[in-house]
Amino acid sequence: MLVATIVDVNDTTRSAPLGRTLSEQYATNMAMAGFNVKEIKLRGNLFVREGAGELLLSREVRDIARQHNAVMVLVGTYSPAAAYTYVSLKLVRTDDSRIIRGHDYALPMDRDVKRLLGSTVR
Repeated sequence: MLVATIVDVNDTTRSAPLGRTLSEQYATNMAMAGFNVKEIKLRGNLFVREGAGELLLSREVRDIARQHNAVMVLVGTYSPAAAYTYVSLKLVRTDDSRIIRGHDYALPMDRDVKRLLGSTVR
């Protein structure tokens, strides 16, 4: 399994520290739950963009997953709003892009979340 960087719903080529932090936490939790999670940052810089993390919400997901022998990819988005930041996660099977599981939740827009969102929140 691969865990992609959680990205901005309005621009899936961008992420903030919040998205990268969430991705790190999800990867750790999935590994602790017994999933075979591959750490792609250790495999060179092919999939890591400076300051953006592993942006896998793209057409290249199948190719990337195939290169890493990953059967599933955890992908997700965040969407900042006034009182909350909404997070949507999907566990996607790589061979047919079928969503296996999904989870949505809202983070209260507190000082920490605003700081992790950086310049994306006004």
